[in-house]
Amino acid sequence: MKRCFVTSSNDEPANVPSLLAMGTFSDERGLLWHLNEFNVRDWVRMYLISNSSDSPSRGWHGHVHERKAFMAVSGEFEVSLVHKSFWDLPDGQVQVETFHLTASKPSLLIVPGGYANRLTQLKRDSRALVLSDSSLEKSKADDIRFPLSRWGR
Repeated sequence: MKRCFVTSSNDEPANVPSLLAMGTFSDERGLLWHLNEFNVRDWVRMYLISNSSDSPSRGWHGHVHERKAFMAVSGEFEVSLVHKSFWDLPDGQVQVETFHLTASKPSLLIVPGGYANRLTQLKRDSRALVLSDSSLEKSKADDIRFPLSRWGR
């Protein structure tokens, strides 16, 4: 089941995933994509992920407290999410939420704490930008791993 909530800012952290669509501006110089309403003050780390062709999926990786944000900066990704209320249930009872991120139509997926994620590369040489609201030290203390096969694929 897919839930998608479009919001205009991140002033109040949501307790459900939200997708921020980027705005555009164009003139004779070209096209500019922006998230002018997005406030970066709560984000403390960022990194890029490029999955290998031999292993196009990365996950399941969860955090009880840490918020993350995902954006495809090249290619395409599928971000699958499982809320912590489903972590101990049998696979058939688990609700997996799926979001499609593509660099050709950029958007930012904000994932609150309490979710496990799986990032699947849909096109070769794709790259995802990831933001975190936790330091690396805090993130490691809040880290929960599940086998990649836990909830499918």
